[in-house]
Amino acid sequence: MLPTLRIEKIDQGEYHGRILDGRELLGEVWQPTIADVIGEAARHYQPAPKAFNVYYGPVSVGTTLREAMLYDAETLAQRLVRLEVNLAS
Repeated sequence: MLPTLRIEKIDQGEYHGRILDGRELLGEVWQPTIADVIGEAARHYQPAPKAFNVYYGPVSVGTTLREAMLYDAETLAQRLVRLEVNLAS
């Protein structure tokens, strides 16, 4: 099973990421941006999986390769925000 990264906005400039295996909490990440949460989770979660399921609130960019999380976190973060905004409108 692939781990899931669930990101939530706590406040302006404060985001919390939970790394889960089903309902089991495997790790947590606190960073100032969504992209930083994505990159931090990909860099430091061990053992390093090949991919994560990545969510921001109710939206997801789906199964995402770890390499994309490491090298394209900003694009992934922008996609998540756009999806969340479009869902809310």
